[in-house]
Amino acid sequence: MTLSPWKMKLQTICNERSELDWLIYNAPLEYAVLILNGDPEKYLKAVTVYRPFEN
Repeated sequence: MTLSPWKMKLQTICNERSELDWLIYNAPLEYAVLILNGDPEKYLKAVTVYRPFEN
């Protein structure tokens, strides 16, 4: 199944948000270091895996 570009972007945003939420609640110190010293966009691109929704 091929998703439209806007659905793919929405899926990416949801996956990135999920990753940041996990960091905030499970690794708050690492999250703070990432935000203060790192590049969150680069981090998210490295760890976010695209998985299409199943119908």
